[in-house]
Amino acid sequence: MADASSHGGTSDAGWPWPVKPRIPLPTRKLTTYGNPDERLAVPDVSDLAPDIAEARRQSQSVTFALSAVNDPVLTEMVRLRNARFQDCHFCQSTRSPAARAQGATETLYAAIDDYEASDLSERQKAALRLADAYLLWPAGTSDEVRAGALEHFTPEQIVEFVLRLLVYSSDKVMISLRLDLDEPLPRSLPAARRSSGSGCSRAAGGGRGARRCPR
Repeated sequence: MADASSHGGTSDAGWPWPVKPRIPLPTRKLTTYGNPDERLAVPDVSDLAPDIAEARRQSQSVTFALSAVNDPVLTEMVRLRNARFQDCHFCQSTRSPAARAQGATETLYAAIDDYEASDLSERQKAALRLADAYLLWPAGTSDEVRAGALEHFTPEQIVEFVLRLLVYSSDKVMISLRLDLDEPLPRSLPAARRSSGSGCSRAAGGGRGARRCPR
């Protein structure tokens, strides 16, 4: 992996990256987290806490090996719902090859943003409602969301979705330390507008300081 200095940027506190971290971190390594696209290279701080980084890697490996759901398209839709909620540019820029092999398209992914008004299947909507309950207010999950989840998924599948969301939402570390890409990589479709019924809003002007809501 290339050295972070090859990307240019600020030299404040020896930080060679265009977006300054909130907490200066002494690293010059880059990683794409296994993705072959070098445009996804972001600062790698795993060497600052190697034991924690290894534990996180093992947790991800075990979680992604779960097979109760066994639906790469649906798990990718749930992952992207989290990515847009957290506004993780890196996560929004990646796509699952397994989901693509099963016919997932950018048109399908665009429907995630306002899924209640979309023609997605009820099973897909139930999974996205479950994701929203986890991301927005887990203690306030409605009876309707619970009933819908149990109608379409087994208890084992629901547990898998929640464990996957636990891993997906660990992107908060990258975002909070400003180790993310400056912008998501462009896709064939522009990002859809946020649903007006989500109950939250973006501050005027957007940016990292604004409150993030599912798009």
